[in-house]
Amino acid sequence: MQTNLQEILICPICGKKSIQLDKLQCKTCKSFFFELNGIPCLFPSGIKQLQLWNHLLAKFIEEGSNITNALTEELNKHGISSVTKKRLAATLNIHNISHDYLVKTLQQVGLHPKNNSDYKDYSTKVFSKYHQLPLRDWAWFSESAVRFSYGDLLHDENQLALNHIIKLLKTVKSKAQVNCRTLVIGAGAGRLSWDIHCLMQPSMTIAMDFNPLLSYLSKSLIRDKNTIKWHEKIDFPFEQLPTFHEWQLKCPETNAELHQSWIPILADAYAMPFVPHTFDYVVTPWFIDVMSIDCKKLIFLIDKMLKPSGYWINYGPFLYNEKIPESEKYTSEEIKELLRLSHFQVISEATFQTPYSCSPLNKCGRIEQVWGMVAQSPSDRTHMKGQFQSFEPIHSQQPPPWFVMPHLPIPRLMSTKIIPEALTNIAELIDGTRSINEIAALLASHLPEGYNSEDVLYDFLLEYFF
Repeated sequence: MQTNLQEILICPICGKKSIQLDKLQCKTCKSFFFELNGIPCLFPSGIKQLQLWNHLLAKFIEEGSNITNALTEELNKHGISSVTKKRLAATLNIHNISHDYLVKTLQQVGLHPKNNSDYKDYSTKVFSKYHQLPLRDWAWFSESAVRFSYGDLLHDENQLALNHIIKLLKTVKSKAQVNCRTLVIGAGAGRLSWDIHCLMQPSMTIAMDFNPLLSYLSKSLIRDKNTIKWHEKIDFPFEQLPTFHEWQLKCPETNAELHQSWIPILADAYAMPFVPHTFDYVVTPWFIDVMSIDCKKLIFLIDKMLKPSGYWINYGPFLYNEKIPESEKYTSEEIKELLRLSHFQVISEATFQTPYSCSPLNKCGRIEQVWGMVAQSPSDRTHMKGQFQSFEPIHSQQPPPWFVMPHLPIPRLMSTKIIPEALTNIAELIDGTRSINEIAALLASHLPEGYNSEDVLYDFLLEYFF
């Protein structure tokens, strides 16, 4: 694994192809990285990312203890019926078992609890938020789940998702599989990345995520071929159903080579540690709406990762949270327009109604509307090599591509207005090769505190571009 992986890695801090996997260090900038249970962790924060996770584990243990104390206090309250006491005692027992098991698993990952005041405001949800994903991916639709089924709620969600992607790929011309590489951004508990890997059988699939627990579980199941015990508690208890169940997670085995060419990595999607234009396919499952930044940047990052004429496969809903600005809660039509402006071609798309996280044990779940899409990246890089011709006018209703997609080069400045001397340094940066992103980054360190370099540049362009 190391040899094949080594040749496509760059340092997420300095961007140089000088990562030494055996030493987990960059030869150029001397930054140190780390691994967890054999998974390379290549974050722009370097070793600080491990310090953060260790702090969060210490905080998670403390939070679990607080819940235990609160439940114990509830159990000892006066005026509670014997039936309620029985329920509270069961709730306390389930909490202690599941919390202790999760802490033990995180320690198996390679984390060690250590408080750090630098990270006191960070949330421990990274460890608990996605507890059901391993069950959805590897347990609920196994043979052992059948005895919990009822009505129409038991669906093989994994197979449905794979069928949808197969449908989307029918219009894609087959690519030669020699040295074909696939990148899955936000691989989670690993099942969809594994199913796509088995379907396409590329020489390498990188399953990238930011969550150490999910990456550890997926590696243990897929590469190490382990069977894992994973607990599920009943949130809405029903008569004659257990209040706690221990599932056996197991990956369906295939030839050993496929298991070894599926490679997990922990990294930041916005500072990916890969040589540009390395992958034939990039897959984003359930990812667009959980991003913390504008989808425009995701399109740029995917364009950067794909080989010419490579394919972006997206599959997921639009469940934007309230923190996302309204202008960035894009619909499928808006994303297709952004892709067109970025010289991508949408090959196929479809909207699917699909069950999601329907637990046969809890007898609950939801139905999601999922948008699937395959888009092909530009066949060459001419759109990124600079535009020296005259530019298109900036219209409020239909601005030019470079004004909407800030990673595209701005045409050389031509203006009928006289530019004030104080702003000529900005005009000089517009040379036909640089983008809004690049120029804004250059301006940032020269502006007074409180000024946003992108806003300053956009104001300049609106004033002096015609």
